[in-house]
Amino acid sequence: MTTKTPMTKPSRSENDEAPWRLLLDQVADGCVPIEDAMMQFADADVVPAIAHLIAARLETEADVVVQALAADSDGPAAVLCRAAALNINVFSAVLRMRRRRRCSDLSPHEALNVFRQLSVEAAQRSLRATR
Repeated sequence: MTTKTPMTKPSRSENDEAPWRLLLDQVADGCVPIEDAMMQFADADVVPAIAHLIAARLETEADVVVQALAADSDGPAAVLCRAAALNINVFSAVLRMRRRRRCSDLSPHEALNVFRQLSVEAAQRSLRATR
C-alpha cells in the first residue's frame, strides 16, 4: 500500500499548522518517509496529522482513525497501524502518545506483542470486515 494519495491538511489552528503542513507535504512528495513523519507527529501529540496519514493510506475517513486512537483498548490502534503497513517503531510512538493521554487495557509490552503477532493481511481483513 505505497500508493501516493493526495494529502489535505489536518485541522489545526493557524499558528500550529504550518510545521505540520510542511511535513505532510514532504511525505506526499516522497521526501520524508511516512514512518519518520508519523513518529514525529506522535511524539508531538499531533493526532489530526496521524489520523490524516493513516486514513489516506487505508482509504478511510480520518474520524475513524481518531476514534481508534482514542479507544480504551490499544487493539484498534494496533490494527490500524498494522493494516497501514507501519513498522513497530511507529506503533511504539503511537503507543507512547496514547499512554500520555490515558491508561490502557494492556501493558506496553503486551500491546507491542499484539502488534508484532498481527500480520498486515490479517489487519486489513479485519478492517474490511468492519466497514
